[in-house]
Amino acid sequence: MASNLPSCPPSMNTDISGIGVRISFYVQTLILVLLTVCSEYLDDVEVSLLTLSVTNMAMVVTSLILGFQSNPQITLQDGIIVFYLLAMSWVAVIFSTTGYIRFKKNKNVMKFLAVFQCYFLLLSALVFLAKSDSFGSSPTCNSEAMVVLFRPFRMIHVGRNAGLVVVVFALVGYSVLTILDYSSGTDEDSHSQHSYKRRSLVLGCFPKGTILKAVVFVVIWVIAVVNTELLIRSNKFSPGGQPQWQFGQVLPMFLVVLPLLDLVKMFKGETKRTETNRYAHSESHHSHHSHHGGHGQIPMYVEHSHHRDAHHREFRRPDPVVLHLRPQPA
Repeated sequence: MASNLPSCPPSMNTDISGIGVRISFYVQTLILVLLTVCSEYLDDVEVSLLTLSVTNMAMVVTSLILGFQSNPQITLQDGIIVFYLLAMSWVAVIFSTTGYIRFKKNKNVMKFLAVFQCYFLLLSALVFLAKSDSFGSSPTCNSEAMVVLFRPFRMIHVGRNAGLVVVVFALVGYSVLTILDYSSGTDEDSHSQHSYKRRSLVLGCFPKGTILKAVVFVVIWVIAVVNTELLIRSNKFSPGGQPQWQFGQVLPMFLVVLPLLDLVKMFKGETKRTETNRYAHSESHHSHHSHHGGHGQIPMYVEHSHHRDAHHREFRRPDPVVLHLRPQPA
């Protein structure tokens, strides 16, 4: 009977926690947040948000089925990797949902989907942690499973208890924020949309608030990626017979193609529009001062170029006092 016991540590199921799956999650989460805080096109944000939300829920369902079925196909170590990826993705969806409301035509169904998948992930994490003793195809190896927060800890007892506390706090905190958000009304949404457009006119696609949001998420993203890769090293998976790159690893990479193209197009478009927006704001600002200022004031943009000065004079509205005093032709 001893020969039938699985060897520890078990091998990794690359179809659910392999390098292709991990890269897909890493890139999708980063692209989603960058698109949300920078893109002016609602469709780009909705496609990325929908793709990541559906991917998250599909990954949760697949992991729980494969781990709790009568003949499990994944180990507890695989499940830990999956929930590390989902935790990073959960944070990305929260960041993106807060930025999604700046669009005037944002859809309630997308916000509902984001909220639903956030609760679905948190509740699934509670089930996974509560049943971690018997989860997976190698329950005899579960006592050796590790979790990592810059240094490894045993999953059973220490990691599980800490995880339960974190998930409960996240569940309560997210519920409070969601209730406050939906009870605040649409006036604040309209104000935030107007404020975002006004700041974007000056700073292009990176208002100060969005810069801070992007920087905060990038820091969280780097921490999550580092700890996920450290997790894999700490669990010391035994080498399996399957190659690292196969169909199960290549397929998730295709989910990155469309969001990545949207991100490239967005940055190209915003680079061209930034200078135009700044120039338009400068024209409006100096035109306002020339209208209300004294006669000795000369608009800045008139001084830069003789051609621009001539163009300005050509379209300048004549002074009605001058027209009144002009002698009439005989």
